[in-house]
Amino acid sequence: MERIDLMVHSFSEAEVCQWWFGESSDEPDGDRLKLWFVKDKRNDYLVRRHFLSLLTLAAEHGLDHWHDTDEGCLALSVIYGQFPMRIFRGNKIQFSYEKTSRQYARRNLEKIMASNAHVYQKAIFCLPLVCSESIQDFDLGLEQLEYLAMRYSRTSWLGYIRGIGRMNARLMQQFGRLPQRNRMLGRKSLPLERAYLEGVSNQFEYIS
Repeated sequence: MERIDLMVHSFSEAEVCQWWFGESSDEPDGDRLKLWFVKDKRNDYLVRRHFLSLLTLAAEHGLDHWHDTDEGCLALSVIYGQFPMRIFRGNKIQFSYEKTSRQYARRNLEKIMASNAHVYQKAIFCLPLVCSESIQDFDLGLEQLEYLAMRYSRTSWLGYIRGIGRMNARLMQQFGRLPQRNRMLGRKSLPLERAYLEGVSNQFEYIS
């Protein structure tokens, strides 16, 4: 197993948001988009090194006081919804935080959508919902992404995030679940799912 020299620096909610979202901009740069949407061993390593201990602290309710601010809500949504995928990539442990991330997104969605958060912060806040196998959560998240894409129609990268939701919508309609997860979760793929998986290119990071 790869040895990781963990950082034990106690990040603030502002530092988590700065690390993940960067500077507010209508068009995030290529490095930022790579961090968000491309499977990259170097970025996975950096997330593990910087934030594994923070994820553990959040899971033990050590960051519950962050709920009180919009910035804290955004930071926790990143910790629960984005970091596990990178810290535990390829291991079903990454899905052990999914229920928490979905519950957190549902509980705070209205607050974040009404806040002064940047459009891409709001869009990424919706990702745990549209990467869910819960139809109710999924429909709620996709509705918000469609609204953001309509309101900010000139923002090109937002169409990509909406595309994640729409692709997952087609998979949910066809299979009732996200088949890219089957192998990692130890689920047996049905014949139609196997045919799909054999022909698909892993276009979107967030399908799996």
